[in-house]
Amino acid sequence: MDEEEEAPKKGWKLPRWAMILLAVAIVAVLIAGISAIYTSTRKDQVAAPTPPPPIAAGGADGCIAGNINDAPSLLDGAHQQPHTSQGAAATAAGFLRFTAQYPSPSEQQLTTVISGMYDLAPGEDAQALAKDALSTSAPKNAQTAGFSVADGRYVIEPASTQDEVQVSIASQVIIDGKERGVSATTFTMAWSDGIWKFVDSQEITDEQRILDNGVAFVGGC
Repeated sequence: MDEEEEAPKKGWKLPRWAMILLAVAIVAVLIAGISAIYTSTRKDQVAAPTPPPPIAAGGADGCIAGNINDAPSLLDGAHQQPHTSQGAAATAAGFLRFTAQYPSPSEQQLTTVISGMYDLAPGEDAQALAKDALSTSAPKNAQTAGFSVADGRYVIEPASTQDEVQVSIASQVIIDGKERGVSATTFTMAWSDGIWKFVDSQEITDEQRILDNGVAFVGGC
């Protein structure tokens, strides 16, 4: 993070990590390879222990928003995901593809996704979060950029419960239509109102663990 950039505000779940990640990844490719940075905030929660989430046969859907990858497609796909760890993984992958794409989604589309898919704290405003996410400078030296899980992998972490899943995802960084490296992130997803909602995210420095031990996505894009 640049020294002049303000630290993320506590409780904000859509900081500028999406565009920061893309910008850093693009610069790293041009210089010495991929290096992904996530700026994330955590929501302090105390939850009663519950059984681990059920594991269904087969991998999670890696393309719930399709190639359109807009807000209506993402929300429709997310609402179709089951109350299982695979459903959480599929929703997290869809969230990653939508939020960390360049050109960026419009403020209206981001606001729609935040309103429907974020575990907002009391007093948080979806439109304000969308504006903050879009305030980061656009990636340089690229016409298009984003992430793909077509060849990605995911791991359901042991701390997961029935209603809150921690899923680590290794995805490919795509710049101007070409694969340029691998990035990995752990997402915390919570089941609420019949849908998996985004709670938090953390950078993973050892993406090889996910690639070696993870489950392949089904139909990833």
